[in-house]
Amino acid sequence: MTSWCHFTSAQRLCAVLAASLITFAAVPAAAQVTVSITSNPANGTHYVTGESITTRISGLSSNLTADTSSATAGVSNCSSRRPGNHGSRAWRCNWMQIDIGGTTREAWIVTNPFRRTSINYTYTVQAGDSDIDGISIPANSIVGRSWRNGLNSIFDPIFNRSHAALGAQFDQKVVTGTAALISATSPAALTEDNLDGATVTVTLAGVTFESGVTASSFELVTTMTGVTISSISSVSSGDTSATLTLSSTADISADATLAVRVLAAAHSGSSPLTTGTVTVVPAAASISSTTPATLTEDNLNGATVTVALTGVTFESGVTTASF
Repeated sequence: MTSWCHFTSAQRLCAVLAASLITFAAVPAAAQVTVSITSNPANGTHYVTGESITTRISGLSSNLTADTSSATAGVSNCSSRRPGNHGSRAWRCNWMQIDIGGTTREAWIVTNPFRRTSINYTYTVQAGDSDIDGISIPANSIVGRSWRNGLNSIFDPIFNRSHAALGAQFDQKVVTGTAALISATSPAALTEDNLDGATVTVTLAGVTFESGVTASSFELVTTMTGVTISSISSVSSGDTSATLTLSSTADISADATLAVRVLAAAHSGSSPLTTGTVTVVPAAASISSTTPATLTEDNLNGATVTVALTGVTFESGVTTASF
């Protein structure tokens, strides 16, 4: 710090000012709070009844303690709604809301938040739960007892647990009955440009394929035109997965969806089964930046323009003649 404080008549005032500067410099920056799902289905495609789903909130202050002074929503009935033995400690009365197939479920805290920057929650899948698109977490999903930042209560009395939503997670599906799922695509991200020749793997839960399955045993449910099933992998009676190869002449200008319907005759169940959807994005080019940021007649000579591609990538050998 600059040594402008000398032994003068203003020495005491100077010392106070210097101490104030040091105090304000120590105020911690706001953390970026995020949520995630850290577990994976044991069978590789979907969670089943009795299986645990672990979620996490990260980016918290490292000095958290339970705030026993606040009557936060849910505290009064915590003992009756928390599964199992919730104990008497204040930090246990806290949960994360998760979305399973449009139904809100409660994942309960399992990590004491004291001096931690991330906290884990867990939910046990119940009979009747189903999500063939993938579990999601709504924005600001933490409910129940709040926590206090013990060492910096003057500046940060209650920790910031606000966070953005986590969209449907492709690899976090839930099935406790009978369903058809899209368990994989190749490429992993489908675009207008790579859809022709792409593959989609359909996995059955609770039923199996019958013999004699062909491409006509499946139907595409899509917002696009010009997309068909050109072939399928070999499927035998008792199998639970089939890989479809797509043929496409689709031309889209906005995100499109694709699902697969498995006809009733193709599996051991009694009704057609339709998978959740995957998104197909259009191919597009956009100007992501210019230098200078504002182009004028005077600065256009020598200015640069950066072009970004969506849904496609550049090939080798690109020159000015490519634009």
